[in-house]
Amino acid sequence: MAPPQLRIVGPFPADSADDDMDLGTSAKPLHVDRIWLNSLDVLLSGLKVGDPSADGEFSGWFQHIACHRILGLDQREIAAALDITPLTLQRWRKGCHLPYPMPRRIYLSELGELLRRRIESLRLGADFDIPGDED
Repeated sequence: MAPPQLRIVGPFPADSADDDMDLGTSAKPLHVDRIWLNSLDVLLSGLKVGDPSADGEFSGWFQHIACHRILGLDQREIAAALDITPLTLQRWRKGCHLPYPMPRRIYLSELGELLRRRIESLRLGADFDIPGDED
């Protein structure tokens, strides 16, 4: 199952046309609406049933989630949480040098866990704790 094509209607400035928009790291308090959380739930559901053996689908998940900063994390933070380099994440987003199909499920599961924690933190209004961040 390919990443769902969602219209991103989240807590970001409406006039922002930049692809690297910042979802959740601004100094202003977030207004997290029900539509945004439902969109993230749909995204998480699709990620859980995705087919990791399909190259385009695997890279599509990383492209969709990392490009739109859905997790509220930059690429370095996502890469650190997945225990890969930022360059590897960038390559996967472009569909290059993908891992063998067997470990892809693990990476998609980890990405799903990051997304689940993001949803939970938005529902609770808490800060998102980055795995591996010791600060």
